[in-house]
Amino acid sequence: MTQEQDTPSRTREPRNGFGITALVLAFVGLVFGLVPLTGFIGFTLGVLAVLFGFLGWGRARRGVATNKTMSVIGGLLGGCAIALGIWGMSVVFGAFDELGEDLDRISAGVEREAGEL
Repeated sequence: MTQEQDTPSRTREPRNGFGITALVLAFVGLVFGLVPLTGFIGFTLGVLAVLFGFLGWGRARRGVATNKTMSVIGGLLGGCAIALGIWGMSVVFGAFDELGEDLDRISAGVEREAGEL
């Protein structure tokens, strides 16, 4: 008997890490995307979720992974996290622009009143 006959044949376990990572990053990115001050974190996590979703989808197409649906859902939710992150950043930047304009108006009013005295 050879050694190959003595050892039982091992089947490879599916490599589902990319799909799971995509889904987790997408969920966390969605949570951060809902808070306007952390929109940039949601955007970044969304981009990573889309990337890992594509990688997991590729593994599933090659037959190395078994979670094709999870990879696709993670990528799609990652796209939603990107959109929420962009929305959050635009809200924050818009608020800072409005604050700057309001402060300019206030300082112009104070200077005008000081000139009248």
